[in-house]
Amino acid sequence: MGYSGNISRRRSLKALYAALGFAGIAAAGLGYGSDTARAQSDDPVNIGFIASLTLPGSVLEGQRMVRGAELGIEYINANGGVLGGRKLKLVVQNDSGQAANGVAAYRSLVNEFNVPIVYGIYNSATAIAVGEVAEQVGTPLLVTEAGSDDITKAGHDMVFRTAPTSLSKGFLVANFFKAKGFKRVVSLMPNTAYGQTTAEALREAAAVAAPELQIEYVTFDNTAVDWTAALLAVKAKKPDVIWNGAVEPQASLIYRQAITVGLVPEVPWLWAGSIPTVGDWWGNHGQAGVGVYFNLNYSPKQELSPEGEWFKAEYQKRFGEVPNFAAVAPFSNTLVIADLLNQAKGTDAHVLVKELETGEFRGFTKKPVKFSTEKGINWHNWGSPYVIAQMTELNQAWYDAPVVATGDVPE
Repeated sequence: MGYSGNISRRRSLKALYAALGFAGIAAAGLGYGSDTARAQSDDPVNIGFIASLTLPGSVLEGQRMVRGAELGIEYINANGGVLGGRKLKLVVQNDSGQAANGVAAYRSLVNEFNVPIVYGIYNSATAIAVGEVAEQVGTPLLVTEAGSDDITKAGHDMVFRTAPTSLSKGFLVANFFKAKGFKRVVSLMPNTAYGQTTAEALREAAAVAAPELQIEYVTFDNTAVDWTAALLAVKAKKPDVIWNGAVEPQASLIYRQAITVGLVPEVPWLWAGSIPTVGDWWGNHGQAGVGVYFNLNYSPKQELSPEGEWFKAEYQKRFGEVPNFAAVAPFSNTLVIADLLNQAKGTDAHVLVKELETGEFRGFTKKPVKFSTEKGINWHNWGSPYVIAQMTELNQAWYDAPVVATGDVPE
């Protein structure tokens, strides 16, 4: 059943429950309450947020995500709120980086807190699972950071995302390897939705942009703690470069073990993500961290919107670090949601989706956020292009690392 059919079915059920005297079920059990009641109320508008705040999730990034969202709420409320002066209230749920927990968090936010929209989510498998439920329930989901193109390729009406596609990263990396003269490539990816989508993106992009690359695709167990044997096997292949898709906390472990077996820094290493921005890169790896390449989809040096400039300064003042994408993206998404509610003049799910498909919204860059309606991996997606940066000297700040490659999917 399509989007309009789902909405009609839910409205019919709500009308039936109301006729039988079960108004509470009509409001809570179906995921959203009376839009009229919300519009007439001075109560805050709850918006739901999902982040990984305990292991095995990426806790550091989860904490940064919450900080970014909270500063977004603060900014909006200090500048007039939404819907004629109502405040936004952030309701946070922890998914621990686990899909089942993410689904439970989404259901709790919709059914218990009556949120009109849910955003956040770092883990791709979680975003995919929650997206399936959002399509059934009918409360929009705005995925903040998760990278798998399966999230958007599913074509869900209720799911939107603000992150570059994995395929755009694949083209960037393939062209970079070609330009550097690397021939023998090992793609070392975790057995996760993100890892496998990222590996497939390079396979697809290289076939078009750099067919001369000799790429061996190696998958590792994301739940393991000792990858010594796998890394020794990779070393024996004598690669020109390694492309690794681990995320924290596994990323630091696997890189330290790669140092131990003598794989790095002798062999160039490119992180599929922005790992040096996450934890204590130099404290963990020292001199062996020099020379590493990493992907970025945000730099504090790029041209930011006035809101983005406010956030960068405020975040650094409060938390003593320059914000990375994990912090910036939720702040930006909060701006999107505030604009969305105002443009929709309420919280009706049908109207919110239509506005998301047709509207333009504030974000962290001067370029407005506008979601694509092109079928495929770009469906309901917006994201600034990836770049590749390199750590060139000891104790270098990630935001001072020079950019060595830029690019996107060719037209």
